[in-house]
Amino acid sequence: MIEVPDYIYERSVIKQLYLKEESRHLFQKNAYSVSINREEQITGYVAEASEVLSFKGEPVLTEKALNEILRKIMCAGGNLTELRADIVFAGGFEEAELRKFSSSLKKLADKIEVQIKKVSVYLRESAEPGKTVFISGKGCLKKTSDAPWQRQRIFEGQRIILTGSVGKSGMIELFDKNKQDLKQIYPDIYIEKMSNKSADRLPYAETETAPFYKVSAMLPLGPGGLTAGLWNLGEREEAGLVIYADRINYEQETIEISNHFNLNPLELNSEGAYLLATDRGEELTLALRSAGIDAVCIGEVTKNKKRVVMFEDEERYIESPGYKF
Repeated sequence: MIEVPDYIYERSVIKQLYLKEESRHLFQKNAYSVSINREEQITGYVAEASEVLSFKGEPVLTEKALNEILRKIMCAGGNLTELRADIVFAGGFEEAELRKFSSSLKKLADKIEVQIKKVSVYLRESAEPGKTVFISGKGCLKKTSDAPWQRQRIFEGQRIILTGSVGKSGMIELFDKNKQDLKQIYPDIYIEKMSNKSADRLPYAETETAPFYKVSAMLPLGPGGLTAGLWNLGEREEAGLVIYADRINYEQETIEISNHFNLNPLELNSEGAYLLATDRGEELTLALRSAGIDAVCIGEVTKNKKRVVMFEDEERYIESPGYKF
């Protein structure tokens, strides 16, 4: 890979980011999961998260592109403060596209009030044209008293709280991919309702409420759905879980779409939903509901290491996730 010439970088990155001459020394040209690292004593602990995005058309960043990074850092107990981005143009380069990328990055950074620390631009020969963006965010962790879930610990007897709707994000993805076929089955009013649904939600209410209710772990759900989230929560602490299926929040459309495609709604992408572990399950649930969040206690942490979902009298084991929609 090669870097773009300096004169292109100047007019299509630097100028688009509105960097003033006196502040450019703070900006570096080329210098999974959430990781927590110890930096210099002055800065303390930080949380980092990253995301890889692919574009066939113009590489314009949207809020959704950064929400996964924000979600991870918030659930790690941090506040996003800076962004870094690498963009690779494969199989061709249009300077106008680089300008649009830089401009969209600037707009997002301004909106969420974070600093852009680094942007690198590379060109790569390829028979397949496309753009790949590697974007990472970093934020300082809050004090433990303000974010007690930083340690991500769960203990026997704690309640597991679910916020948001299980499988909603996966349901929307399936609908969008199969909209024309579903139009032949469902009435127009149903299609219109589905077309306006959104599942992407950041845990602002959860992170503001959690410090007052002894929340010791907070986990964002995503690919693999509730099943993957529960497995990861229990596996990290080698803890057991018992979850009650009749308490789980679904939207009716999620059940209908899951049945149509013969899929398990527990395994559908549940981005925008969260799991919290707390000693004060009922109080936390009521507090979140009063803030307008769908929240329910779906189970508890157990002494043994067995992880199960209870369907009336039937136990179904929570298995290691096979990621799906």
